[in-house]
Amino acid sequence: MVPMRGRRLSSGWIKWIDRIAEDDAFILKILYEAGAVFYVRTTQPQSLMHLECSSPVYGTTTNPFNRQLSSGGSSGGEGALLALKGSPIGIGTDIGGSIRFPAATNGVYGLKPTTFRLPLRGMMVTQARSQSILGTIGPLARAREDINLFMKIILDTEPWRTEPSLVPIPWRTITLDSTNLTVAVMWDDGVVQPHPPIIRALHETVEQLKTAGIRVIDWEPVDHQKSWDLISALYFCNGAQA
Repeated sequence: MVPMRGRRLSSGWIKWIDRIAEDDAFILKILYEAGAVFYVRTTQPQSLMHLECSSPVYGTTTNPFNRQLSSGGSSGGEGALLALKGSPIGIGTDIGGSIRFPAATNGVYGLKPTTFRLPLRGMMVTQARSQSILGTIGPLARAREDINLFMKIILDTEPWRTEPSLVPIPWRTITLDSTNLTVAVMWDDGVVQPHPPIIRALHETVEQLKTAGIRVIDWEPVDHQKSWDLISALYFCNGAQA
């Protein structure tokens, strides 16, 4: 999905296995100019938009901590590589969790920026000209500071001057006081109830936040089922009717 000159660009499709990128994506050009060294590309699921990482091109990428579990998706290969300390920073894409989910399952950091925050010029997408399914590109990293570094490097170049569709907002570094923070916790979205280990981890997280002086409140989602029905109709080619 992120073209690299002279490299395969299949998106996990057998049909596109011999498709070769003719140029680097704009975001890669910015990173090259900043001195980034790209040395490996990682796996992704067929057609990209999946919360696991399996394709007929590369097979299934599993979780590095337990190969009976998933590495998440769609940026599952990137999440697994970072978990194994194979890279300090990686690039992923996200529509409905494709950066955030692999980050969570592999125990690393991930950020889905607002759409049109980071450059998309030169990207290969499977839903070209779609107006309802808008993805974005963003970083995964082993350290929170590296997420900040990635965003600052990109946005300090003011990429909106080259790609006018981007929002012209610089990256701002702020200092947070934990005593003034409030964190909302959603225990159940009303559609899918988390498994007991997830609930236990949420309780442990809440206790740690409270110990750090952070105010924690419960978040009750509003009509999540309706939201799921709408997004499903947009996601699936049959309108989620089968």
